[in-house]
Amino acid sequence: MNASSGASTHRYSLSALRGDALRALAGLGICLFVLLVVRVGGFSAYLFLALTALFAAYAAQLGLRALTLVELDPQRIRARDIVTREIAWRELSRAKLSYFRARRRDRDGWMQLKLRSAGGRLTIESHIDGFEAIARAAYAAALANKLELSEASKANFAAVGVRDQGWGAPSSWGATPEDK
Repeated sequence: MNASSGASTHRYSLSALRGDALRALAGLGICLFVLLVVRVGGFSAYLFLALTALFAAYAAQLGLRALTLVELDPQRIRARDIVTREIAWRELSRAKLSYFRARRRDRDGWMQLKLRSAGGRLTIESHIDGFEAIARAAYAAALANKLELSEASKANFAAVGVRDQGWGAPSSWGATPEDK
């Protein structure tokens, strides 16, 4: 982070992507093995061909994520991989922070921040280094732009560490005026 300008850069660490990459490669390997060695035919061949394409697309998406560099500064957020996408904070028109988990009882999960403006959109997952700073900047921009956030997004921003910056304390979210 450049302290004088407030700018910072963020990447997805390879260790954070390792598990997903291993799953993608294992799925791709199994499907290719079945298609090339077992030599299935008919419906099974089409099924494994579709699964191969699905795992290949997932592996490609992970490859792009590994290349992604997110630049954050007081005026904008920019993501660079094979293309560059940028949103000026003053043009932010939608912010949504969602939480996902793999299994119902699983405590470990991940967050996904979706940002949108008239000029484009960005999706950033919590596996990126410095996700909290990115979420904090998005929250501040949403507040400055007077955006309506869902109750789930408000709770998720609070879970990331963003507190009482205009919507009141998390305990009051969803409360009616009579409850306050």
